[in-house]
Amino acid sequence: MKVHYLEYDNMVTIFAVVSKKRTNFDNKNIVCVRSYDMDKYNRVNFQSIPEDGIMDIDDAREVWNRWIKFANRHNYKITISESIYKTKHGPPIMMDSEVCDAMGEIATKKLTGLQQGK
Repeated sequence: MKVHYLEYDNMVTIFAVVSKKRTNFDNKNIVCVRSYDMDKYNRVNFQSIPEDGIMDIDDAREVWNRWIKFANRHNYKITISESIYKTKHGPPIMMDSEVCDAMGEIATKKLTGLQQGK
């Protein structure tokens, strides 16, 4: 999984792009998207993001672009970074539940790192 972090103000939104082998029924890549409040270290649910965070790549790009426009409009400093996440078992195609579990681990590591950095 390639993981992209979009940070602005007190929010971090994590976009985990699953392997190109993992697609939805429309043959579009799957992305897991979740947002977190960096001050309270809790998940923030937005209407544009499904409860489990699983979206196709086009919808995830729309969220990414909308968040950047919002941050620019409010003059928030934007930080964009990325990393690679390797699953423990390394299956070539992950099920939705495995993607969600992986996102939980990614978010925990990110938020723990933010807490320690303060």
